[in-house]
Amino acid sequence: MSSPLIEASSDPPSTVPTPSAFLWIGRGITAVSLVILGRALLAIEVSQIQVPLPKMVTWLALASVLYALANLLVIEAWYRWVHLFSPVRLARGPAYLLYAHTQIARYIPGNVAHIATRHVEARRRGIGHGPLTGAALFELVGLVTAAGLASLPGIGRLALSGLEVAQPNRALLIIAFGGSLAGLGALLILPRTPWASRLGIRLTSRTPRTSILGTLCLYLIFFGVLGGVLYLAAVPFDPPDAGAAFFVAVFAVAWMIGFATPGAPAGMGVREVALLALLQPILGVDAALAFTLCLRLATVSGDLLVFVLSLLARSLRWGATA
Repeated sequence: MSSPLIEASSDPPSTVPTPSAFLWIGRGITAVSLVILGRALLAIEVSQIQVPLPKMVTWLALASVLYALANLLVIEAWYRWVHLFSPVRLARGPAYLLYAHTQIARYIPGNVAHIATRHVEARRRGIGHGPLTGAALFELVGLVTAAGLASLPGIGRLALSGLEVAQPNRALLIIAFGGSLAGLGALLILPRTPWASRLGIRLTSRTPRTSILGTLCLYLIFFGVLGGVLYLAAVPFDPPDAGAAFFVAVFAVAWMIGFATPGAPAGMGVREVALLALLQPILGVDAALAFTLCLRLATVSGDLLVFVLSLLARSLRWGATA
């Protein structure tokens, strides 16, 4: 009788994509973004930032912890995607540890090392190539779709407001709405297409639509939590009547731009320029730049926290089974 591990090993081997024109374009965008941030840093006037340093440090620590906790939602979503396609069951604990300690690799230039490493490690645990491809694809589409959906209330409110930044956001509202609908349709239709079958992506759940929509809600909560953290940090600056929904939209849109830029490690540089452009009309350039850099520091610290905790948990797990 064959074991699940033997059956999984008969799948087609995974391939590592080679650098392409898109990757070099993304690297160029990242380099330009870093230059823009560098010039903004040289011009910043620290005296214009009215938030006391202790309050900023407290916010930074809180944001790092909340970001680390919010990552559990993303990990749970990946776990659900895998089980939506895989007949081989992976226990939740090992799955969480696998994802948590490979996620740090997204800071490696190219922004694909975390996906490749996760794929290899999950294959060693008996999960097939097709289910892992499906999980990676649905994570990509699901995150972008959720970012678009999360941004709709904030963009819509700003587009209908009397603020001078409203006009460009009307076009952004249409793009976000159309993109969200397209992504949602792709999530519901893609698993049943011949193209998905050729990749070995086959549904194992009897309620795929419920599973897909439920998993998408995890991403929506993720963007809501991080946007809420950004809003709480902006309150001392007494921003115009933009509301918490606007800051959720700001984080979601900036995250989506960084995520969609090929080759940018964790969206670095690109996401910051997008945040700066979106926050500057509301907070002013100096405060917007300070918050942009602090948010990046918080997300990096949160990722490091998740990575260190996963290493500790793995070592304790191995020690208990030794």
